Amino acid sequence: MKSLIRKYEPYFYIAPFFILYFIFTLYPIIGDIIISFQSGTFTRLKFVGFQNYQRLFTDKVLLQTIINTFLFVIVSVILYLFFALLFALWGQHQNRISSMIRICIYIPTILIISVMANIWTLLFRPEIGVWSYIFRGTSLAQWNWLRDVNLARWTIVLSTL
Repeated sequence: MKSLIRKYEPYFYIAPFFILYFIFTLYPIIGDIIISFQSGTFTRLKFVGFQNYQRLFTDKVLLQTIINTFLFVIVSVILYLFFALLFALWGQHQNRISSMIRICIYIPTILIISVMANIWTLLFRPEIGVWSYIFRGTSLAQWNWLRDVNLARWTIVLSTL
């Protein structure tokens, strides 16, 4: 009996994880998959088969969203890696500029994300933004960085660097 308990003892240690994983992850995923084949209100669901998926994959907004996400990931990762390597090389030297670079790299890790979002919003506001002030007298000052569909995705990529 003692050898049997000893044999299964590790499974008792990991059992709480698998129970909680099933309750909070697998069960909702399975439920969502079942509900995705139905239509109607939560209390009166009707089975519609693949009709929801057919409507989803013919939606132009979904296609544009996938393209935007793909562009965001590819461009931001490439730019992030490029600037990370550049700043790492600059930060290796022992001088005043490299100390400032190290400080500038470390500061965003301290600040809260919402503060950074507010700062970037203020930078790109067309009325009072810093970029509008820098580019005053040119056509760039009038750009609506965050409200123009074509500019917004590139502005968000730039702000995540």
